[in-house]
Amino acid sequence: MPSDNIKVPRWGSGRSSTGLLFGSTNPDEKEAKDLTYVLTREFIARSVQKNGTVSCTGLLGCDISTDEGLARAREQNLTRTLCPCYVKDAVEILEEVLASVTSAQSTMR
Repeated sequence: MPSDNIKVPRWGSGRSSTGLLFGSTNPDEKEAKDLTYVLTREFIARSVQKNGTVSCTGLLGCDISTDEGLARAREQNLTRTLCPCYVKDAVEILEEVLASVTSAQSTMR
């Protein structure tokens, strides 16, 4: 679990969360940007390993940006049956990826 001083958002993607937590606010902050890229690549790699892809189309088996795909997703109730599992997986993976960074930060205090 993340340290008490760093709150991991329970919404959005892991990519957004790593950027919010570790991303740079200044173009000169190369270390923050590099760390964000490393964490993002790790999050994506673990997500693909667990679920085969990080794209909604791939996860749901239909393209919800099309009328046909959205109709199929609704008919099969995919966003209520599949998405919660994928979100849970993403949160768990993100916590694992961030654990080494947050634990290292807490030992530096």
